[in-house]
Amino acid sequence: MSPRHMHPDLSKFILDGAQSKEHGWKWPRYHDSISAGPLSQRWLGASNPNSLISKSIRAGLNNTLCSKLSAAYIEWKYYSVLSDTFHGIIGLSLYNPEEKFSKVAEGGMLCVIAGETSTRIRNRDPKSNETSRFVWMKLFPIGALQGLRDSVLTAQHGQASLTLEDSVETNCGYIKFCEGDDIQVEAKFQGPQTAPPPLIGTDLNPIPGGHWIVNNRMPFGVTEGSLFIGKAATKTSSARTTWSNAPAYFEHSFGLNPLPWQGWDFFFAPLEAMRGGAVLQSYRNCPSLKQLDVTWTDPTDQKTKSTSFCADEFSIEWAHKEYDHDLSAWIPTQRILRGRNSQFEVTLTNTIGLTLPFLRKQTTAVRCFFIGEQIGSASWVIKDLKGNVIDEQRDVRAGGEIAYARFPSLGRLHQPFPV
Repeated sequence: MSPRHMHPDLSKFILDGAQSKEHGWKWPRYHDSISAGPLSQRWLGASNPNSLISKSIRAGLNNTLCSKLSAAYIEWKYYSVLSDTFHGIIGLSLYNPEEKFSKVAEGGMLCVIAGETSTRIRNRDPKSNETSRFVWMKLFPIGALQGLRDSVLTAQHGQASLTLEDSVETNCGYIKFCEGDDIQVEAKFQGPQTAPPPLIGTDLNPIPGGHWIVNNRMPFGVTEGSLFIGKAATKTSSARTTWSNAPAYFEHSFGLNPLPWQGWDFFFAPLEAMRGGAVLQSYRNCPSLKQLDVTWTDPTDQKTKSTSFCADEFSIEWAHKEYDHDLSAWIPTQRILRGRNSQFEVTLTNTIGLTLPFLRKQTTAVRCFFIGEQIGSASWVIKDLKGNVIDEQRDVRAGGEIAYARFPSLGRLHQPFPV
């Protein structure tokens, strides 16, 4: 789809960015566009020629506003591991990269490692496992990042070091992060040769040129790696674990919009050996970014097949939810998705056993919303319109996230999902 209600130059810039196969992060392209050249003025729309404000004053206001737009920029690369020994994420989020409004909001690249580990206890019953749940976050200032325009990103800050290799052509990734003796993780990811086209949303709460792009390059992949977490992360005991040939999920999403105020609700359930899976994308009040994708392997020819349900073709029901007083927010414990398009119908149940909140208390903005990482399972059945079962899955490992404003005083932004 094409971005709507935008200057043609801006619309082209967004479409080109969504479809490009370039290496690196998108932020450098955005920085160039909103800091210099004719395109910078497109972010603010056409000026009213009948305005009483003089042309020079309007130009000054535009330049001032353009210099602040980076505060609304967000970009993330989100890797998830769904194995028996580690079920969680290794995520990188670049936001407010020029650190505007620093008294209200942080800026830089946040590295998040979170989830649940399960390790066998030595000299015990083979069925006896010890579990650890943790959320570890490290903020790298923008000046610590090297290689934003390249396929290899590196960062060093204090005791923390980061290496991320992201190959667009081969759809694979490598990530290594450590912070002293507290946490070390190293993982490789490989996705299928083809992936769904990017979703482009321009119907979110508007700011000049506001939009969001979801590039779901790895709806189902495989991963291998290792993780060590110390007591500083788990608050209980250290744990060391490895995994191989585990299901994986990866997406690269970016855009210019204050998304935390918007909120999102999504989940993913990749099958083993890249045989398919299910992915839900859902952003509040944004039909263009509401979509359910289901992929399966046809037993007759062993070919991968898929279908998509757009906003008006499926529904999201929070069949069970609970109120978390620490978060001041409702969180789902079970989703039910029901969809029907021109070829198929689907019923999917996502049971969420654990929600791990990402809470950073350093700034006012972060205290006004929350992100919760979800760990659970999913079951679904997809049929043709004659009622024949095309594919059925039971108790597939699933992950996901929920995010929205935490306080009722924020009005309609606080309205709970589903939407």
